[in-house]
Amino acid sequence: MSYDPCTQIPKSVTDSEQIELDQASGTDNAKAHGGIEWKGCGFVSTDGDGYTVSIRTTNLTIAALRAQHFPETQEFSVAGRNAISTRQFDDPAHIKDACTLNVEMRGGTIEFNVLNPASAKRTGDIDSCQIAKTLGGKVVPTMPANA
Repeated sequence: MSYDPCTQIPKSVTDSEQIELDQASGTDNAKAHGGIEWKGCGFVSTDGDGYTVSIRTTNLTIAALRAQHFPETQEFSVAGRNAISTRQFDDPAHIKDACTLNVEMRGGTIEFNVLNPASAKRTGDIDSCQIAKTLGGKVVPTMPANA
Protein backbone atom coordinates (compact mmCIF):
# COMPACT_ATOMS: atom_id res chain seq x y z
CA MET A 1 0.00 0.00 0.00
CA SER A 2 1.29 3.43 -0.87
CA TYR A 3 -0.23 5.36 2.02
CA ASP A 4 0.77 5.32 5.69
CA PRO A 5 -2.05 6.52 7.96
CA CYS A 6 0.36 6.66 10.90
CA THR A 7 2.42 9.44 9.31
CA GLN A 8 0.50 10.88 6.37
CA ILE A 9 -2.78 12.06 7.89
CA PRO A 10 -2.41 15.84 8.20
CA LYS A 11 -2.44 17.36 11.68
CA SER A 12 -5.23 19.67 10.53
CA VAL A 13 -7.45 16.60 10.08
CA THR A 14 -6.65 15.05 13.46
CA ASP A 15 -7.04 18.45 15.15
CA SER A 16 -10.44 19.02 13.54
CA GLU A 17 -11.62 15.60 14.75
CA GLN A 18 -10.03 16.02 18.19
CA ILE A 19 -8.05 12.79 17.84
CA GLU A 20 -4.36 12.00 18.12
CA LEU A 21 -2.11 9.08 17.39
CA ASP A 22 -2.30 6.52 20.19
CA GLN A 23 1.36 6.56 21.21
CA ALA A 24 0.78 3.90 23.87
CA SER A 25 -0.29 1.20 21.42
CA GLY A 26 2.06 1.95 18.51
CA THR A 27 1.21 0.42 15.15
CA ASP A 28 -2.00 -1.52 14.60
CA ASN A 29 -0.82 -4.13 12.09
CA ALA A 30 -2.46 -7.52 11.67
CA LYS A 31 -2.59 -10.54 9.40
CA ALA A 32 -5.39 -13.04 8.88
CA HIS A 33 -5.63 -16.33 7.02
CA GLY A 34 -5.89 -16.05 3.28
CA GLY A 35 -3.16 -13.43 3.08
CA ILE A 36 -5.27 -10.53 4.39
CA GLU A 37 -3.16 -7.78 5.97
CA TRP A 38 -3.76 -4.49 7.76
CA LYS A 39 -1.18 -1.76 8.38
CA GLY A 40 -1.86 1.40 10.32
CA CYS A 41 -2.37 2.98 13.70
CA GLY A 42 -4.92 3.70 16.36
CA PHE A 43 -6.09 7.19 17.21
CA VAL A 44 -7.69 8.28 20.47
CA SER A 45 -9.78 11.23 21.57
CA THR A 46 -7.59 14.14 22.70
CA ASP A 47 -9.94 14.94 25.58
CA GLY A 48 -11.01 11.39 26.47
CA ASP A 49 -14.63 12.28 25.74
CA GLY A 50 -14.87 11.12 22.12
CA TYR A 51 -14.43 8.18 19.82
CA THR A 52 -11.41 6.03 19.04
CA VAL A 53 -10.49 4.85 15.56
CA SER A 54 -8.09 2.48 13.91
CA ILE A 55 -7.03 3.73 10.49
CA ARG A 56 -5.29 1.08 8.43
CA THR A 57 -4.64 0.17 4.83
CA THR A 58 -5.64 -3.37 3.90
CA ASN A 59 -5.70 -5.60 0.87
CA LEU A 60 -9.41 -6.26 1.52
CA THR A 61 -11.48 -5.06 -1.41
CA ILE A 62 -14.95 -3.55 -1.54
CA ALA A 63 -16.15 -6.73 -3.30
CA ALA A 64 -14.74 -8.96 -0.55
CA LEU A 65 -16.46 -6.87 2.13
CA ARG A 66 -19.74 -6.81 0.20
CA ALA A 67 -19.61 -10.62 0.01
CA GLN A 68 -19.55 -10.86 3.83
CA HIS A 69 -23.13 -9.50 4.09
CA PHE A 70 -22.41 -7.58 7.29
CA PRO A 71 -25.36 -5.82 8.95
CA GLU A 72 -26.33 -2.38 7.65
CA THR A 73 -23.93 -2.47 4.69
CA GLN A 74 -24.07 0.72 2.63
CA GLU A 75 -22.14 1.63 -0.51
CA PHE A 76 -21.39 5.20 -1.60
CA SER A 77 -18.39 7.28 -2.64
CA VAL A 78 -15.90 9.28 -0.60
CA ALA A 79 -13.93 11.93 -2.46
CA GLY A 80 -14.66 10.17 -5.74
CA ARG A 81 -13.59 6.71 -4.53
CA ASN A 82 -15.88 3.72 -3.98
CA ALA A 83 -16.62 3.08 -0.32
CA ILE A 84 -18.55 0.68 1.87
CA SER A 85 -19.61 0.99 5.50
CA THR A 86 -20.47 -2.04 7.61
CA ARG A 87 -21.41 -2.95 11.16
CA GLN A 88 -19.06 -5.69 12.30
CA PHE A 89 -19.73 -5.60 16.04
CA ASP A 90 -20.86 -8.95 17.44
CA ASP A 91 -22.93 -7.63 20.36
CA PRO A 92 -26.41 -6.65 19.06
CA ALA A 93 -26.96 -4.42 22.09
CA HIS A 94 -23.99 -2.28 21.08
CA ILE A 95 -23.97 -2.62 17.28
CA LYS A 96 -24.41 1.15 16.81
CA ASP A 97 -21.24 1.78 18.86
CA ALA A 98 -18.99 0.60 16.03
CA CYS A 99 -18.73 1.11 12.29
CA THR A 100 -16.13 0.17 9.72
CA LEU A 101 -15.67 2.29 6.60
CA ASN A 102 -13.50 1.01 3.77
CA VAL A 103 -12.56 3.34 0.91
CA GLU A 104 -11.04 2.00 -2.28
CA MET A 105 -7.36 2.57 -2.99
CA ARG A 106 -4.77 0.81 -5.08
CA GLY A 107 -4.32 -2.77 -3.88
CA GLY A 108 -7.30 -2.72 -1.50
CA THR A 109 -8.86 -0.15 0.81
CA ILE A 110 -8.14 2.25 3.62
CA GLU A 111 -10.18 1.19 6.64
CA PHE A 112 -11.62 3.42 9.37
CA ASN A 113 -12.75 1.25 12.27
CA VAL A 114 -14.63 3.59 14.62
CA LEU A 115 -15.60 2.76 18.18
CA ASN A 116 -17.93 5.36 19.66
CA PRO A 117 -19.71 4.12 22.79
CA ALA A 118 -22.86 5.94 23.89
CA SER A 119 -20.97 6.84 27.08
CA ALA A 120 -18.54 9.11 25.18
CA LYS A 121 -19.53 12.57 26.46
CA ARG A 122 -18.67 14.59 23.34
CA THR A 123 -19.55 12.12 20.56
CA GLY A 124 -21.71 9.38 22.13
CA ASP A 125 -24.92 10.72 20.55
CA ILE A 126 -23.45 10.63 17.00
CA ASP A 127 -23.84 7.46 14.93
CA SER A 128 -20.46 5.75 14.54
CA CYS A 129 -20.99 5.35 10.77
CA GLN A 130 -21.56 9.10 10.46
CA ILE A 131 -18.28 9.68 12.30
CA ALA A 132 -16.51 7.25 9.97
CA LYS A 133 -17.94 8.99 6.88
CA THR A 134 -16.98 12.44 8.17
CA LEU A 135 -13.46 11.34 9.05
CA GLY A 136 -13.04 9.47 5.76
CA GLY A 137 -14.25 12.57 3.93
CA LYS A 138 -11.41 14.52 5.55
CA VAL A 139 -8.62 11.93 5.17
CA VAL A 140 -9.24 10.53 1.68
CA PRO A 141 -8.85 13.86 -0.19
CA THR A 142 -5.37 14.20 1.37
CA MET A 143 -4.22 10.88 -0.07
CA PRO A 144 -2.13 10.89 -3.27
CA ALA A 145 -4.23 10.24 -6.38
CA ASN A 146 -2.17 7.12 -7.14
CA ALA A 147 -2.65 5.65 -3.65
